[in-house]
Amino acid sequence: MSPRAIESFLPQRCTNRFLFYTLTQNYKICLLRYKTEQVKVNNQLKGQALVAPLIILSGPSGVGKTTTTDHLLARLSLLTRVITTTTRRPRAGERHGIHYFFVSHEAFAQLAAAHAFLEVNNFGGQSYGTPRSMLTFLSKGMPRIVLPDVHGARALKAYVPDAVCIWLEAPLPILTQRLSARSSEPLEKQQERITIAHAEIAQAHSSNLYTHVIDMTNFEQAEDEIEGIIKKLLKI
Repeated sequence: MSPRAIESFLPQRCTNRFLFYTLTQNYKICLLRYKTEQVKVNNQLKGQALVAPLIILSGPSGVGKTTTTDHLLARLSLLTRVITTTTRRPRAGERHGIHYFFVSHEAFAQLAAAHAFLEVNNFGGQSYGTPRSMLTFLSKGMPRIVLPDVHGARALKAYVPDAVCIWLEAPLPILTQRLSARSSEPLEKQQERITIAHAEIAQAHSSNLYTHVIDMTNFEQAEDEIEGIIKKLLKI
């Protein structure tokens, strides 16, 4: 039972001193036990060495993270995508429960309040959250690949220190061209993404998070390189 639940039983004014003392002591014991358990849970989740590897794949908008991941998953049967939750609308070809869990802002806030996410980020006015259940799969020996931004990668690295971080990048003119090919967003939104991409590239290079930097100018060559990194990690 949580301290708040125990606290609800404590009378505001109790004339029976023995009863008040007993309730108060029980409350203190409960509070101590509760805090101790929370510390144990946090220690188990954060900073532990998990059984299966986690691959963190990051990069600016338009670099090809989703397409590359789809191809890698088709090639590597042992690997599974971490399905994040977002409030943005699905793009053409994206499927609920396959690429993202698409939810309303209200539903996302409720999930965040229930501590369903390891990390939460806002991008372009939309929220994104990485599910806490990811750690359960890793602890059971199930390798996972996840696609956060630089801030999200840093947060996940705190939970999984052994995670392998791969940064994908391409020249800004190529990113601009790829974003322009998307018909799902207006021009001002595309320009906003390019501005953010410029800042993200600078952050990634100065973060010391990413042990691998992949040039995504040539998709086929880049995917082969990433596949080689993951195969070596999975020992296959």
